[in-house]
Amino acid sequence: MNAVDEALLQGRPGMWDPDQVDRPVIVLPMQSGPGDWGMDFHAHSKSQLMVTNAGLITLETDAGVCVVPPRSAAWIEGGMPHRVSCSGAASGYIVFVAAGAARPMAGPCHALAVSPFLSALLERVQALPQRYRLDDGDGRLMQVLIDEIQAAQPEGLHLPMPRDRRLRRMASALCAEPQLQARLADWAQRIGMSERSMTRLFLAETGLTVNQWRRQLHVLTALQQLSEGQRIQTVADALGYESAPAFVTMFRKAVGSSPRRFLAQRRAPLQPAWPGLWPVSGAAV
Repeated sequence: MNAVDEALLQGRPGMWDPDQVDRPVIVLPMQSGPGDWGMDFHAHSKSQLMVTNAGLITLETDAGVCVVPPRSAAWIEGGMPHRVSCSGAASGYIVFVAAGAARPMAGPCHALAVSPFLSALLERVQALPQRYRLDDGDGRLMQVLIDEIQAAQPEGLHLPMPRDRRLRRMASALCAEPQLQARLADWAQRIGMSERSMTRLFLAETGLTVNQWRRQLHVLTALQQLSEGQRIQTVADALGYESAPAFVTMFRKAVGSSPRRFLAQRRAPLQPAWPGLWPVSGAAV
């Protein structure tokens, strides 16, 4: 592991500052050891994309939480303080994008899908020198990379946090104990709001109803726990579901597949963007 990887993965960003590299985009390989790792809250002037090939990364910001399973990425707008954690070994890429090099994204922090082409492009450019030439093929490749990042489709793996301090108190309590089953009327009374005002303001600030937000919280919490090897029954119990089938039904409605299928698909070998052009086994590349 080189000094850059150590600085990023061991929580010592002062050893290397991406903001001091005068290029519109920088791509670094990311590889952690088998144990848990993380970085406390920090920020860069450049925007950041964290891409996961293996493992599961969690990104926390004041605006919300992103869970990044394989073949996903999380975008953090420049200047946004964020905290990173991972359970077990993780690999992928860290991309820094300078202000003005890309048009503004939809929000300060959100999850994106990684296409086979974007994955192959990251693999190609990660070995380029940090101060690559801007006026040759390397510079053009990096511009294509920016275009592909901006074309990436959003994924529903982001949990937005409300700004209102009363709603924030409720959201924080649910994050700490996602199994809580209190009624909306009880929550409203607990935080000093009417139920009608609470539900309207929560939707306005997060884009989700309280029940939709709780379901999203359960999906992200389940992905973290399942990636650590916990059984579906254990996760269902921890989240307060009456049975494992009830939990699986919720997960399938939210994500489109069962937990096992979702994780298996993400861990399977990536299919090429153009199968007919994929190198034959043993052929020179």
